[in-house]
Parts: sequence; structure tokens; C-alpha cells
Amino acid sequence: MKKKIITFLLTFFVIMVSSYMVWFYVAKKQEKILLEALSHTLDSNIKNSNFKTSGFPYRFFTEIKNINSQIANTNYKVLIPKADILRMAYNLRKTIILIDKPVIKGDFSSSLYFTAKESRLSLSGVSIAEKFKLISQTNGIKVIGNNEIEIADIDQAIVALRDISRGEIEVYIRLDRVSLRKDSNDFIRLNREVDSQLLLSGSLHYEPFSTQSEKPNFERKPFIIETVNFMNEFLKLNCDLKLYLSTNKIYTNKEEKCFLKISPNIFNLITTNNPEIVKFIYLIKAFVSLKLLTNPENFIEIPFLISVKNNIVFINKKNVFELNF
Repeated sequence: MKKKIITFLLTFFVIMVSSYMVWFYVAKKQEKILLEALSHTLDSNIKNSNFKTSGFPYRFFTEIKNINSQIANTNYKVLIPKADILRMAYNLRKTIILIDKPVIKGDFSSSLYFTAKESRLSLSGVSIAEKFKLISQTNGIKVIGNNEIEIADIDQAIVALRDISRGEIEVYIRLDRVSLRKDSNDFIRLNREVDSQLLLSGSLHYEPFSTQSEKPNFERKPFIIETVNFMNEFLKLNCDLKLYLSTNKIYTNKEEKCFLKISPNIFNLITTNNPEIVKFIYLIKAFVSLKLLTNPENFIEIPFLISVKNNIVFINKKNVFELNF
């Protein structure tokens, strides 16, 4: 009996040591992959000492601290105090990333910057048709401008990506409970805060991995926004278009058609110091007043043409405002 117990304990010990050696090998491999991804793909300066992996035997829970990464070809950096990467031993193809208090900040004091309470990402290593490979949820986003003035709050942002074809990714973005702060800028002001929702969808083209590059090349491929839907209690905006966003430029190749449904009550809410916007609002107000004479409704639909050239927005061929970022 004693011999059986000793044999059992020795067998159990060998199994545990072997399991830990396998787990330790996979954990170190995970740390190496993360280090290479951060160092090469994100151009991030991070040391091995910033990594800590735990979770034996069922999971690989890697904690990374103090990530400081430059966004390619921009003046913005991503600052992350702490990120946790989780993979389960029985499903290594799925990765969950938890990010604590991320910040996106520019190199100049005049730049906008963004803060958030937390972000969660779910990444699948398996390509399945009609399934998203990456889904992220970010909560408590704040947009902050000059002199630390809070411009807007976004309660929740969801971003989802999936492969359309080789070198092409479909992008879906949803921003919930977007609220512009009162007196946050001179461009346009609201007498009270209004919660809105913004839905965007589009595509992103890139050069796949090659033997000469360790990362896909997004540098010359702009993000293309193909649909825009913005809605709140006063406005409903819908655009099917091709709006190109590169690292320093926003543009369209032609005039694109949009539809704006507007409530007459919105004019009691908006004020602005911009002369061009004043003229534009006056024209819309006149159009809505004429519509109300013949067909009283809660929302009046207004079709218009929009184009963007050299970051300047034109509505019905009239210069309305310039985008600065």
C-alpha cells in the first residue's frame, strides 16, 4: 500500500512538473510574441521587466505596464498604464485584452486628446465568414481640447473588424450617448446637453505581410467611411458616401448625397459665432419654415450634397468649415 502511495505521488509530481514546464514555455512564448508586436508593430519601447504572466494551469494571464506607443505617421501617442492579456489553455486562438485608463494624446499642447475609463478587446485567431475577428468596447471616453476644456463625452464606443478579402478589412463603429459639452467651443454651442448616437461603417485596405516586412502596411491606404448615421431627439442624418481618412487629410473624390431630418425645435438650442455657420443655419431655418407651411411634421427632410477637399467641408458647394486635427 505504501509503495502504491509513493508511486502515485511521484507520478502526480512528474505530471505537475511536466505540465508546469509546458505552461511556462507557452507563457514565455506569449510574452515574446507580445514584446515583438509592441516593439515592431506599435513602435513601442517596452522592457521584459514590464511583463508578468500568471494563471497556471488553466490560463495565461499576462500583465503589461507602462505602454507608450506612437501611432504611425501621426503626432499622437497611446499611453496605457496597465493592460492584461488573457488566453485560456483549452482555447489559445482566442485572446481577451483588458486595458485600464488608456490615453491618446498629441505632441502639441493645442492638440485634442482622449481619455477613457477602460477598454476591452476580444480577438479571434480563426477566420470565419460573417464573423468579426476583433471586437472592442471602450467606456467613459472624454474628448479634451485647449486649456483642458472638456469638449465631449462618449459613454460607450464599440469597434468591430472582420476580413472581407485578402488585404481588406470591414470596419464597424458605434458611439453611444455622445454628448457635446455646453460652451465647449466657439464653432457651435448648445444651450443644453443632448445625447446622440453615431454609427459608421467602412473599409480599410492594407498590404499583407511580406518577407521584407514584419507588419502589414497601412501607411498609404486611407480608411474609407461608407455610411454615416447620426441621430438624436432633434436630428437624423444619413449619408452613403466615400469619405477618405488618411493620417493628415480628409477628403472625398466627388460630391456625395446626404439626407438630414431636422426638428424645428433645434433652432432654439443652437448658437454660434461662426459667420458661415450662421448663414447655413439661416438657410436651413428658412427651408424648414417653408416646408412647415405646406406639410406640418415633427421632422423635415432636407437633401444636400457634401464634399471635403483639403480638410475643408463644402455643403452644396459652399465652404462651411475647416477640419483641424
